[in-house]
Amino acid sequence: MDENCSVLQGAPGATIWVATSISFAHQAIVRGPLTVTMAPGVKTLSSSAIQSHQDLHVHSPTGSSVIFRDIVCSSPGAALDSERSIFLEGNGRILFENLCSFKGGAAARADNDVIKSTVATLVVRNTFGANRGGAFYAGLGIYLDSNGTVMFENCTSSWRGGALSSRGHLRIGGNAEYIFRNCSSAGKVIGGGALSAIGSVLVELQSGSVSFRQCRAPAMARGGSGGAISSNGDINISSGRVDFEACWAGTGNGNAMMAPNGFVSLSSESHVSLVGMEGFSGSAIFARRVFLPVGGSVLPAQVYSLLPLLASKLNSQGDEICPAGSRFSVSSRGLPDRSKYGKCRICDVGTASLTPASVEIQNVFSGPELGMRVVLVRRGSPNAIKSFQDLAAGKASRFSGLGLERGDWDPNMEAPLVKLGKENILKFKFHDGKFRTPDGWLLAVPFGLFYPDAPLGLVKEGEVPWKREINKVVLFRMDRFKDEDTMGPLHARGLVLGFGRDVTAVYQPPNPYKACVPCHLLAREGADKIQCHGGTHVSSLPGYMLFHRQGGRRLEVHVCPNAAACPGSNLSLTADGQITSASRLCSKGYDDRSSGCVRCSPGHGRQQLDPFTCQKCGTSALGGMAKAFISNGIFYAWALRSARPRTETRQIFTIFLAFLTISFRSLAAYPHTRHFQRLKGDVYAVGRMLRKAFVAADTVTTVEPGFGIDSFDCWVGAPVGVYRGLCLSWSIPLALLLVSLAWHKGRHGQRSLVVWGNVFAPRLFGASAMLAPCVSTQESRGRILMYEAVFDTPCASSVMDAVRIPRLWLSLMTSILLLLLVPVLWLSLVTKGSAYESETVGFLVGGYRSTHRWWEVVVFGRKAAIYVVATWFPMSWAPGAHLIYLLGIILAAELLQSTIRPYENPIFNQLEAQALGVSALCLALVLSLLVEWPFMPYAIFVTNSALLFLTTAAVYTYFIRLYVQAALAAKNGREPCVAEASPPPPASSGIELSARGALSTGMSGDAGDSNSGDQ
Repeated sequence: MDENCSVLQGAPGATIWVATSISFAHQAIVRGPLTVTMAPGVKTLSSSAIQSHQDLHVHSPTGSSVIFRDIVCSSPGAALDSERSIFLEGNGRILFENLCSFKGGAAARADNDVIKSTVATLVVRNTFGANRGGAFYAGLGIYLDSNGTVMFENCTSSWRGGALSSRGHLRIGGNAEYIFRNCSSAGKVIGGGALSAIGSVLVELQSGSVSFRQCRAPAMARGGSGGAISSNGDINISSGRVDFEACWAGTGNGNAMMAPNGFVSLSSESHVSLVGMEGFSGSAIFARRVFLPVGGSVLPAQVYSLLPLLASKLNSQGDEICPAGSRFSVSSRGLPDRSKYGKCRICDVGTASLTPASVEIQNVFSGPELGMRVVLVRRGSPNAIKSFQDLAAGKASRFSGLGLERGDWDPNMEAPLVKLGKENILKFKFHDGKFRTPDGWLLAVPFGLFYPDAPLGLVKEGEVPWKREINKVVLFRMDRFKDEDTMGPLHARGLVLGFGRDVTAVYQPPNPYKACVPCHLLAREGADKIQCHGGTHVSSLPGYMLFHRQGGRRLEVHVCPNAAACPGSNLSLTADGQITSASRLCSKGYDDRSSGCVRCSPGHGRQQLDPFTCQKCGTSALGGMAKAFISNGIFYAWALRSARPRTETRQIFTIFLAFLTISFRSLAAYPHTRHFQRLKGDVYAVGRMLRKAFVAADTVTTVEPGFGIDSFDCWVGAPVGVYRGLCLSWSIPLALLLVSLAWHKGRHGQRSLVVWGNVFAPRLFGASAMLAPCVSTQESRGRILMYEAVFDTPCASSVMDAVRIPRLWLSLMTSILLLLLVPVLWLSLVTKGSAYESETVGFLVGGYRSTHRWWEVVVFGRKAAIYVVATWFPMSWAPGAHLIYLLGIILAAELLQSTIRPYENPIFNQLEAQALGVSALCLALVLSLLVEWPFMPYAIFVTNSALLFLTTAAVYTYFIRLYVQAALAAKNGREPCVAEASPPPPASSGIELSARGALSTGMSGDAGDSNSGDQ
C-alpha cells in the first residue's frame, strides 16, 4: 500500500461493522463491493463511519455496490467525512440509506472542499441532517455529473438543503435522470427543500432530466423559502428538462425556486415545468431578477421578481432584437437600455407579444471628422464627444487630434456656430461653469433650447443676444459617465456635447412600449373569449380556437363549428415567433393549422355526412375502398334476395329499424347536452362495474347516418372537395347497379333498379345536399362552403351569385335524376297491374291497402329528408337545429300516418303511429336537455336523462319481444298473429293473443326506414 494512500477493499458479501470511526491520515479509497453499517449494540457513533484527513474516494466497479446503511452519528457526516474532497466514482451503485447526523451532511460532508459524484447509480434514501444538508454538505461546492440514475428520497435537514447544501456553488450535469422526492428543510435561515447554496446553482444537462417531487421548506418564520431550490447567489438552468411537482414553501416565497439576492435564469434551451402548485399561496419562483424563455411553460403570473421580468434570448438574437413575448426596456434617452441585466422585458399578465421586436440605431458615426458641428446629444449616445479633459485644461494639442473652430454665421441664431477643426483655435478654458476663449467669446446653447441635435454657438461676453437666457445658455457641467468625461448644459442633465447629430432609434413596432399588445386589442373579433398570461401565452375559452399567422402581431379568434374539436386553445410561441410544440390549439385528430379546427390531422379523415368530425383512418386507401365495395355489395345482394312481399316479422322488423334511425339520432345528440360530462363522471364514480356499459353507450352516441363508411379523405389521403366527393359517393352504388343490370334482364332488371334506389338513393340525396350548406367561423368573415371548409371555398352572397355557381346546378340536376330513378319510377311501376307489380315492386307495396300502394314513396321521402337534415345540420355543428328539423319530419309523418292509415292491417297502423309518437318524445326529451336553461338544475337533467334512456330501452325490449313472438309463430306454422284485421283471429292461439296484446298496449318506435327491414 502506498504510504500516501490507504485502500479499503471490499469483497462479495463483505460487511464492515463499525463501532468507532475508521480514520485515514492520508488519501483514502473505499472500493466495493462493500456494506458499511453500525456494529450490533452501538446506538450512536461519535464521529463518521469513514473519515479521511485528505481526499476520500468511494469507487463502485461495474456490477458491484457500496452500501452505507443504518448509521447514527453525533458529528457531521454520518457515513463519510473528509477534510478535503469526497469523490463518488465508478460504473456501479452507491447506496446511502437510513442515516442520521446531528450536525448535518448525513451521507457525506466535505467541510473545506467539494463533493463530486460521477458514479453511474447513486441512491440516497431516508437521511436526516440536523444542521446543513440532509444528505450532502460541502464547503466549496457539490458537483453531480452522472450518466445513469441519481435519486434522493426522504432526505431532511432542520436548517437548509434537505438533500444538498453547499457554502459554495452547486452544479448538476451529465445525462442522468435525477430525482429528488419528498425532501424537506425547515429553512430557518434560507430553506431549500432539496438544494441550498450560498453560491450559485447551475443545472446544465446534456440529455438528462431533473425532477423535484413533493419537496418542501415548511417553516413560516425567518425563511422557509425555496420549496425545492434556494440560493444566495444565482440559479441558472441552462439546458435539459427540469420538473417541479407539488413543491411548497411555507412563506410562499418561491414554492419551486428562490434567489432573493441574485437572478433565476431559465434558458430558452431548457424546459422547466411547474405542476400541482396552482393551489399554493405565493409564487413558484422568487428572485431579485428573473429571466424567462418566452415560449416556456412558466408563466409570468407564477413568478415574483423584485425587478421587471426579462426574456431569455437565443444566441442568434443580437442586441437589436427582442424575442417574441417581450419588449425593449427604453431609457430616458429613448434608446434601448444596455445595462448588464439586458433590455428585453417580458410582457406583463394581460398583454402578449406574438412576434419579435427590433430596433435599428441610425446616424451612428465611427468617429469625429473635420467640419462636423458640435451639437447636443443624449447622454450615452455613440456620437458623444468622449473626453474634455484636455479642453478643460487648455491643452489643445492633445484634444483627440482635433480642435474647436468658429463655423459659419447662423442668422437665425444671430451667432456663429462651433465645428471641429484641425487645431484648437478657440482655445477654450473652463472656469466657473463657462467655456471662455482668450478674446472673450463664450460657448452657448442658442436661445436656451435644450434638445438633441441643437447646435452650439459663440456669443461675446456682455453682448449675448438672448439676455433673458444668459444664466442658462452659457453654463455647463463636467460629469464622469462610464469612464468617460462628458460635458453638457448645466440645466439639461440628460444632454451632453457631441458631434454631427444625435443617433435615433427606429423600432418595429414604432412604439417600443406597444410591442406588448393589451389582451382586449389582441384580436379584432372575439377578444372577450381569450386570456393573456404574459409573454406569448394566450388561451381561449372552450369552443373557440386561436389562429396565428407567423409574423403577425394579432390573433384570429374562430368559433369552432365542432365544439368538441376545440377544448380551448393554449397558444405559446418561441423566441422567433413560431408556435411551440407544447401549444394545443385543437383536439387530437384535428389540424391546428386550419382556422376553426376544420381540417383533420394526417391519418384522420372527415366523416362523409359530417365535415367537422375527424375519425382515424383504419386501413390503407385501397383497403378502405375494397372494404366499402364489399360491404355495400353484400348489403345490396342481400336486399335483392329478400325483395319479396313482406311477412309479419319483416313488417315488425322494418318499423323497429325505422325507430332505431331516430333513436340513434337522439342518442347521438345527447353528448352535446349541457351536463353530459358531469353526469358521465358521476356514473364513473358510482362504481367501476358500470364502466363497460358506459363505453357501450359512448359507442351508440357516436352513431351517425353513414356510420361505418370509410372517409373519402382516407381513400385519397387528402381532403376531398364536394365535386370529387359526389363522384366517390356515386362510384360504388353505380358500379353495383351496372353489375346487377348486366346480370338481370327485363322485369328483374327493373326490380334491381327499384331495390338499388331504396338502398342507396337516400344516401345519394345526402351527398347531393353537400353542395349547398355554408358556415362561418367569424362574423366579419364571409361564409364558406361547409363541406369545403378546409379549402375556404366562398359561398354566394346573393341569389344572383348563387345562380352563377355551377355546384348548385349540379346539386339540382343530381336531385332531379334521383327523383326520376326512385319515386317517379316507383309510381309508374305500381300502376301497371298486379302481376307486373308483384315481380318488381311487390316488396314495397306489400301490406298496404290497394288504394295506398304509393305510400312507400312517402316513406322514402322521409328517409331522404333525414339524410338531408344530417347533411345540412351536422350533429357536431348544430345539434339543436338537427333535432328540431328531425322532430318536424317525424311530426309530419305522424300526422300523415294517423290521417291516411295506409296499412291494410289496422294493428300495423297503430304500431307505426305509436313508434312515430315515441320517436317524437325522445327527440323532445333530448331537446329539453340540449337547451342551456339557466334555471334547469342538475337534478332535472338527471331525471330527464333517465326518462330518455328508460323510454328508449323499453321500446327496444318491446320490439325485440314482439319480433321473437312473431318469428316463433311463423316457424311453428301457426296462423299469423296479426295477419288480418277482421274478423279477429281465434283466442286459442296463445302467441297470437300475446302478440296482439303487446301490439295494443306497448310502446313503439319510428318508421323511417321501412326498406332496411326487408334487408
